[in-house]
This record gives sequence, C-alpha cells and structure tokens, in this order.
Amino acid sequence: GWSGGCAGTSTSCTFTMSAATSVRALFSLINPPSGGGAPPPSPPPSSGSVKISEVMAGSSASAEYEFIELYNAGGSAVDLTGWSIKKKTSSGTEYSLLVASRLDGKSVPAGKYFLAVNGGGYNGAVTADVTWATSNTLAYTNNSIVLNDANGSVVEEVSSADIPKHESYERQSWD
Repeated sequence: GWSGGCAGTSTSCTFTMSAATSVRALFSLINPPSGGGAPPPSPPPSSGSVKISEVMAGSSASAEYEFIELYNAGGSAVDLTGWSIKKKTSSGTEYSLLVASRLDGKSVPAGKYFLAVNGGGYNGAVTADVTWATSNTLAYTNNSIVLNDANGSVVEEVSSADIPKHESYERQSWD
C-alpha cells in the first residue's frame, strides 16, 4: 500500500506535487530466509529498474547481521558505479551506509539479485556482492533506506517503523 502523498492499495501512485511531499511504499514483515518464512514474491515485470527487495537490520545474535538485497527488473545489466545507499532518520538526516566507491565496477545482471551486507556481522549462506563498513549500521526503528543512482537521484526509498531483531523486511509486491 501507500502512505503520504498517496494512500490506499492501488498498484500505482500518481499525484501532482505543489510542495515537498513524501510518498512511501509499505511492506509487510516476514521471517528471514533461515526462519522458513514465506517465499519471496515472483520477480517484477521488466521495467528497466533496480528495486530494494529485502532489508535485514540485525539478528538476536548480532546487531551487525545486516543486509540489503536489490533486484534488477530490467532486461539488461545495470552498472552501479557511482550509486550509493544511505540510511535516513525519521528527522530526515541522511548518513552514508554504502558509499559509491564500494560499488565502483559492480553491476546487477538483468533479472538477478545483488546482496550488500555489513562487513562486520553478516555471515549468511548467500555470498555478498559488496560489503559496507562496520561503523555504518542500520537501525531497527523509524528509518529509511535510500537507494541513489550515479546522478544522486533517489531510485527508491523504503521506510520502516519497526524491523524486529531477526526478521527481514521483504517486498511482498512489485506494484
């Protein structure tokens, strides 16, 4: 569903901006992959874009067991050189999470996933494509993850009021 400038559960969000406006896509919590949660949604239709597909903000064993999974819905690879991922607090302050230099030369193949992890705490079965500095961490409550392209434009922003320890925040729909 949608909140902010759009509301409801329609498959798209269209509105006219007359002032600075926030729009948020809402997700449902599920168990992490190791917890036997619901299977991920079917891949989105090809739209030529990279989307945030899942966020893990720490486990009961380690607050640094964090990851952000991206998905390339397009028909060709997307070069992530110059891209970045930031954490944004509820007050609007942004902090670098995954700096652009760590994504230099990295790409997401068409129809594939890309895993970014906290280099100091992630020990999952899936091999990470890139790590971020241990000193950069996610938070369990009232934050957003902001994916920026090489031009600094926001590609996607995912917000959460609460991500309980040892549960991931996974996209349930590509709409």
